[in-house]
Amino acid sequence: MQLFSRLSGEHRYLDPLSIPILFYYLLVFIAIIFTYTETWMMLTWGKTAWEESLAMPGFVFGRIFSIVLFTADVYVQLHAGYLNRGMIIDDLDRIKNRYLRCFFLIDMILIIFLVISLASQNYDLNFVKIICFTKLIRML
Repeated sequence: MQLFSRLSGEHRYLDPLSIPILFYYLLVFIAIIFTYTETWMMLTWGKTAWEESLAMPGFVFGRIFSIVLFTADVYVQLHAGYLNRGMIIDDLDRIKNRYLRCFFLIDMILIIFLVISLASQNYDLNFVKIICFTKLIRML
């Protein structure tokens, strides 16, 4: 089983049904659930819980892991084929156009706000992280 499938010439796309990509999507799903759950917890329990979580290694690791994974997801989505009406779309131009038109801006906004939220330790930015839910919708 190959991770990359060959197209015409030297162009390659990521096979969306390969085991490594399916495992990767599982990791992205876990990062989405972590970010969504963490955001819900911080918004429910308030600013004090947010400040306490900044000192907890598990939360810090989860935030950094999510940022790295969501950043890598931009590359993967620009190169991963997708299913459309039961067929794998493997044309890189169509793949890139679809991603850039539909999801790129949302992904960039999410990454930027995750980085700013972690770096500035600003509690109010937790509200913006709710857009992470759009990544979950895209995966379904």
